Amino acid sequence: MQIQVDIGFENLVKIVKQLPQDQLLRLKRELEKESVEDAELKDLRSFLLDAPVFTDEQVATIEQTRKEIDKWQKLKLDSSEHEVYTVTDKGWNGVKNGDLLKLLVQENFDALLTFDKNLLHQQNFKKYTIKVFVLSAPINPYQELSKLTPRIKEYIKNNDSAKGPVIVVS
Repeated sequence: MQIQVDIGFENLVKIVKQLPQDQLLRLKRELEKESVEDAELKDLRSFLLDAPVFTDEQVATIEQTRKEIDKWQKLKLDSSEHEVYTVTDKGWNGVKNGDLLKLLVQENFDALLTFDKNLLHQQNFKKYTIKVFVLSAPINPYQELSKLTPRIKEYIKNNDSAKGPVIVVS
């Protein structure tokens, strides 16, 4: 059963003042709880309205980066018989080439796949015991790059002891 009573504000104040101390404290906690929830909602609203806004160029860069990551993730699946990691998987984004090669050797990697043709001229590969496959394709969507995978696998299979850079062209 539900009863609705229409009373004025002054009468409500009189009723509240007549409450025993424990009920008055309970009422106060309930009222404060609702105001905290309102404040949290207001904070969220302010956060969303005051948050940074990306330019169209920044959004395009983010989308391109996601596509690149997706491409490498698909290439990983093409090599299921090997353990394959991206720089992102290892948390090595932003690591310079020389430091990256050192990390790969420290963590006992067998090979590095890269598109960075400048790497050939920037590093002394005699210092590193790792194969470096420099992938070269006129365009680099997944369909084109996946054609390189069998060549890489064949090279690894037939040249297990070879170290240093190998250019793989589509």
